[in-house]
Amino acid sequence: MLCVSKLPMHASTRSPTTIIYPAAFAMAFALTQVALGLIFFARDIHHAQPGPIGWLAGTWALTYTIGCVVLRPRVRHFSAPNQVLIAAASLAAIFAGMQFAPNLLWLFALQGLFGLMLSLYWPALLGWLSTGAEGADLGRLVSRFNLMWSTGNIFGPYACGWLLHVHVRLPLIVGSAVLLGTALFVALATRERPRPDATPAEVPVPPAPAVDRSTPLRYPAWVGHFAAYFTVGALMGVFPVGAREQLGYSETLIGFIFFIRAIANTVAFVGMGHTSAWHFRMGPMLVGQVLMLVAFVGLIGNDTLVPIIILMSVANFAVGITYSASIFHGASGSLDRAHRMAIHEALIGVGLFIGSAAGGVAYTVASLNGVYIMSALVLAVGTVIQTAVGRHHARP
Repeated sequence: MLCVSKLPMHASTRSPTTIIYPAAFAMAFALTQVALGLIFFARDIHHAQPGPIGWLAGTWALTYTIGCVVLRPRVRHFSAPNQVLIAAASLAAIFAGMQFAPNLLWLFALQGLFGLMLSLYWPALLGWLSTGAEGADLGRLVSRFNLMWSTGNIFGPYACGWLLHVHVRLPLIVGSAVLLGTALFVALATRERPRPDATPAEVPVPPAPAVDRSTPLRYPAWVGHFAAYFTVGALMGVFPVGAREQLGYSETLIGFIFFIRAIANTVAFVGMGHTSAWHFRMGPMLVGQVLMLVAFVGLIGNDTLVPIIILMSVANFAVGITYSASIFHGASGSLDRAHRMAIHEALIGVGLFIGSAAGGVAYTVASLNGVYIMSALVLAVGTVIQTAVGRHHARP
């Protein structure tokens, strides 16, 4: 591809971030609302047990991973805005269709389709965002992006709790409406507009040869990223049911707990964005893993509301650290940002799927304590592997 010294006559004057940031917020808001709402929808409408609910909660993550690996390379000829538009419109239709699912099997099928279509969204959005950025600039862009979607994560579960209080179907309906609005916004915002002050493009200038300067720290970052999202999957899949049936919490209170967790996640993103001291360093990744491990050990045997909220917030703060490390070190120096972001997102999908499925089994066998113990063991093993991988790639 050739670059030019001036924009073509009909290029849009809109900055990509004015589209990317709102799109990230809207998708996160809709997804977290639907993810929590679907658990109660399956329980109350289809009378599903905790084990199948755990599998249902993780099904989209499996097909999301498959989509990132198999589907996304086959749609690379579509522009990033078009992939985002197609995904948002498709997800709006899927969430609306869940209302009419006659049984749990249909919900599983729609969850699988949901994951496939979502694989067009986040990698394209992240690749679009990070194009041409490096170092501190890349860190700032990633931090603002993380702030936007994590803010959506804050309000999604909280809104879901209130909607569930009105009717169990409302989270799916509202989630569908939000994504339909997102699709319309992207379609309108990415239309090309004439620039009256622009002049015809000048003679194309060949770009300088690109050099891949990827950092090997992406490997230990990816290990921690997977372990973190395993625990997120385990909690998201069964904690809402366990909190209601084992601890006696209301849907509104459960939504509030996830609301506070998401705030902790956002605080981590803001903090990571205001400093570059963690860039290209192994230590902060290990801090994140150890914080999560300590939090899950503290949750074992704990049935008091305030300590549960604090410990879950600490764990989600640590997830923000590991997520930031994965996305930064994965993108830094890479010549194919969309591919690296697909790996980043695929690890989220694998972690969420395995965590959700394993969480359902652990809950059935040993209630919420079983989920906490399993998560702590995974984090302990992940920390050991992450350290070994980091040392291996640090060798000259």
